[in-house]
Amino acid sequence: MVNSVCRILIEAASRPLTVKILVWAYKLGRERARRMDVYRGEFASMHPRFPSGSKAAVTEGAHPVAMNAPDIQYSAADDVAIEEYIRNFSESLIP
Repeated sequence: MVNSVCRILIEAASRPLTVKILVWAYKLGRERARRMDVYRGEFASMHPRFPSGSKAAVTEGAHPVAMNAPDIQYSAADDVAIEEYIRNFSESLIP
């Protein structure tokens, strides 16, 4: 089962349209997580390395935001960082 999931992620990361969907899923998951009562920040090692000064920079030790808080604003450079992260992560799954 794990090997089939790994294979799916590896193949997905090589398709441009699928990568765009995975970027969207990353952003959506991040927005949902930061609104949860148990949210206490992010682990930088589990996120892309955003350019310095990015509004999408990882915040360690943060607290939940309100449900109606504005979404994180991602730049084109941030999207590139997320795409690279997805590709690198999927490549690390190769047994």
